[in-house]
Amino acid sequence: MAKSESPDIEVGKMYFRYADHFPGRISSMCMLSSVVKAIEEKLTKWQLTMFKKDIFGHFLECRSFPFSGVILHNLLLRQVAHEEDSREDQLWFQIGKHLIRLSIVEWCLVTGLSFGVDTNKKNDEMEQRLRNTYFGGVHRKINVKQFDAVFKKLKFEEMDDMDALKIALFYFADRVLNARKNHCQINFDWLDQVDDIQYFRKRPWGLLSWEMIYESLDNALFEKDEKFKKTRLKNPYHNIEKYNLYGFTSEVQVFLNQLWNNGNCVVDSMVFDDRLNSYLCGRQYTMSKSMTDVDMPFEVIFHRWLEYVGFYNIRPELRSEDPWKVIAVKSAPQQEPGTGNCGVFVLMVTMYLMFGLRLEFNPSHVEYFRKKIAVDIFNDYIIL
Repeated sequence: MAKSESPDIEVGKMYFRYADHFPGRISSMCMLSSVVKAIEEKLTKWQLTMFKKDIFGHFLECRSFPFSGVILHNLLLRQVAHEEDSREDQLWFQIGKHLIRLSIVEWCLVTGLSFGVDTNKKNDEMEQRLRNTYFGGVHRKINVKQFDAVFKKLKFEEMDDMDALKIALFYFADRVLNARKNHCQINFDWLDQVDDIQYFRKRPWGLLSWEMIYESLDNALFEKDEKFKKTRLKNPYHNIEKYNLYGFTSEVQVFLNQLWNNGNCVVDSMVFDDRLNSYLCGRQYTMSKSMTDVDMPFEVIFHRWLEYVGFYNIRPELRSEDPWKVIAVKSAPQQEPGTGNCGVFVLMVTMYLMFGLRLEFNPSHVEYFRKKIAVDIFNDYIIL
């Protein structure tokens, strides 16, 4: 049973209390960057131009898109029980004081993919032609990992341009929108359907991709908290729960980024570009304007940030309406100008202060600190 169907949670409440939150590490099956890279490298210049003008062409802007399993894990921990709406599947999340909805409506806005139902009929005369011509016939079994290798070995420069476009469209749909484990078989039905390219283009890809990502997100943490606790009892060194997400997971993070950039986390206020949101177009922001205005002092920002991430739900005794005091420690170690080591110094100063250590380090320790931070993140535990 999915969490959204659980009868035990009061509507409006999170499935996991803040006190029950646990560290998690997500592995995404969505190979967006590698698929985009393969398409760009394999198709000829004209074939690539054709792809860019087709239904998935706008996603070629996503080659360097970063995926953060930490962000998505913490989003899933904040899923909220809601009243069932018979019209559509939807997910709700508690972000600070805001309730955020993710449904087919928001999904199609973010992805730029169509929402609807199939209204035209596929041409069955072309059934299995691509499979017979390029992939060893109808009796050959090909899993997702094998198809990656097959795609990269195809000689697109010797191929009919329209066939090249069809194969690339199928490759993107199956490997990104329908992302799953490598041992799974490719979707042979989609490979047959793409040969009737007009039918393939008019399929409701927004709806098809939403159905998969919805099921994946809604079930991702089901009973994971109990599993984490039981494993922890048997193995005290078990510090993180690992799990997979399937489907177009990269777009879930895009959705979050768009909300964050708007500053108020209100779905109705989302403003998207023509087909793709600002993150995918390369205008990447990490914080909303309200969090970076130069006229807002740090002591005010920090208090709001602690409220936003739910810190006061865990430590209510530290809540105060007064701004936090900011003390400039002029004797703190400084990074060398132009080295890009400021983040390392911020983390290490924070760690030293947390554990009451004297700030006795300098730029020569940076490489050691970088390795230490990587080990601490991997272990989900700070080693002194």
